[in-house]
Amino acid sequence: MRIEAASVLHSHAYPAYFQQCRADGCEYYCHSQATPAVFYQQVLDHAAGRHLPPGYVPTQTWFALNDDGDILGAIRLRLGSTPFILDQCGHIGYEVHPAARGLGVAGCLLAHVQQHGSPQLDGGWLITCADDNSASQRVISRAGGVLLTATAQGPGEAWLRYYHLPSRRY
Repeated sequence: MRIEAASVLHSHAYPAYFQQCRADGCEYYCHSQATPAVFYQQVLDHAAGRHLPPGYVPTQTWFALNDDGDILGAIRLRLGSTPFILDQCGHIGYEVHPAARGLGVAGCLLAHVQQHGSPQLDGGWLITCADDNSASQRVISRAGGVLLTATAQGPGEAWLRYYHLPSRRY
């Protein structure tokens, strides 16, 4: 497995990844009406700080790839802190292709960000996960994430866990 920054070189592999993640119910992809090609152009634009919607910050994306160049997982690092980032989504978001779950992809992606990403908060990042997502809780804890709090977003809403993930840049 190798990790590479998202670029036009991955345009051929992205549609299949996008469609599988959307079919699996991945929130990041389910809310978009865009085609995979349009969505991917947005990923590249946001990494370059272009065409950012109001309140968005530039977002770096990396892919975990197999030897054939298929995308196994993606991780996004939001470069900045806004109220939405601090209250809702955190600096880091990631997902793993359903067929690649349990293979250590998420841990490798987090380790990559810890070694190469720009810390955004107290020498690291805020990262969140759903309270019922035990797999992400384990991955974040193994990466050195420290649980800060867990809270519901509103009455009847799902609970989120908030972690501080330290940088490992040396």
